[in-house]
Amino acid sequence: MQRLKSFFTYVAFLLVGVGLGYVLLQVPALFKSNSIQGDYSAYYTGAPGRVVLYSTRTCPYCAKARAYFAERKIAYVERDVQADPDAMAQFKQLGGTGVPQVLIGDRRIPGFVPKALDEALARLQSGALTR
Repeated sequence: MQRLKSFFTYVAFLLVGVGLGYVLLQVPALFKSNSIQGDYSAYYTGAPGRVVLYSTRTCPYCAKARAYFAERKIAYVERDVQADPDAMAQFKQLGGTGVPQVLIGDRRIPGFVPKALDEALARLQSGALTR
C-alpha cells in the first residue's frame, strides 16, 4: 500500500512539474509584440493610405488579410512576392520569412494577426505616427 501511495505521489509531482514547465514556456509569448516598429516609408511608393500587403495567391492567411481589409474598406497595395521580383526583393529587405507581411504606418506585422492590424490601423488613422 505504501508503494502505491509513493507511486501516485511521484506521478502527481511529475504531472505538476510538466504542467509548470509548459506554462513557463508560454510566458515569453505574453510579452512579445505582434508588430515591429520602424521607418517603412521607402516601401509605400504607390500605396495610398500607407498600407502594404506582401502576399502570395495561394496563401490562406493572405486571403484572410485581403478579406479583413475589404470588410473594413481599407485601401491597400498588394505585392505578390511569387509573381513580382521587385516585391520579393522588398520582402527580403524587410526580413520577411513568411506571408502575409503587412506594413501599416510605422508597423510591420508578420502573419495575419487581426489584433495587431486593428492596433496599427487605429494608430495610423489617429495620426499618432511620428513620421
